[in-house]
Parts: sequence; C-alpha cells; structure tokens
Amino acid sequence: MLNPKPLPSETADAPQRIYTPQEILVRRVLFWLGIGLWVVILLIPFSFVVLAARGEFSISLPGDYPDNDLRVWMIMERNERGLAFSSPAVIEQTPTTLIVETSVGYLLWEGHSEPGNYCMRYNRLNSSDPWRLAETLQTKCIER
Repeated sequence: MLNPKPLPSETADAPQRIYTPQEILVRRVLFWLGIGLWVVILLIPFSFVVLAARGEFSISLPGDYPDNDLRVWMIMERNERGLAFSSPAVIEQTPTTLIVETSVGYLLWEGHSEPGNYCMRYNRLNSSDPWRLAETLQTKCIER
C-alpha cells in the first residue's frame, strides 16, 4: 500500500506564518463583529414573532423621564397596514421642567401616512417629585 505524501503543514521544515500584534487585533475585531452581526440576524425573526404576538414591542432607553421607549407597533386599520415606530429625544431639561420631542415614522405596505413629531412638556415641583404631563403639542418642539 502506498503511503500518502505528508502535507506541507505536517512537515517539520514547513515555514510557519507569524502574525503581528496588529494583525491579531484586526482578526479578533473582525471575529467579534461577525459574531455580533450573526446575533442581530438571528434576532430579526424573533422580533417579528414578538411583534405578531403582542402587536408591539418597546425598548427602554436610558433616562429617568416618562415614555422613554423606542417603540415599534403594527398598524392594522381598514385603509392602512404596516409598521409604525417612535423614538423620544430630550429637547430641554431643568430640575422642574422637561421637554421631550417624539418622532413617529411609518412603514406602510397599504395606505399612506406622513411622519410626524409631537412635543410633550412635563413639570414637577422639585427634583424628588415624579414628572407630570403639562402639555402635548402636535408639532416639533421649539427650544425655549
């Protein structure tokens, strides 16, 4: 029986590739970016299942003010069908006043709706009290 010829990597005199620290760092970063992308791709079907089961999902954003959620919900109206999403942004904050602008967008496959903004002003007597909604405007906030 013939013995197979050993591969170059199996021989003792084969040259070994030596990676520089920069190459090792790049390889590690690319590896973890690939793992992160893979996890995100796996979460996409999961988010659609949650959306179909509950009709909406939200992710709490950092901050100690009310309605501080990134929200996605389904629109199932007679003339409109699709997804809507909203995200808040603090425009102004003092110890007793908080102004939050929420942007709302739509991804509709049936019907049409324009994206919009609305502004909410919250007040409180002192910094230990909870925020109370004082005013809601159906327009963009104007810094005061």
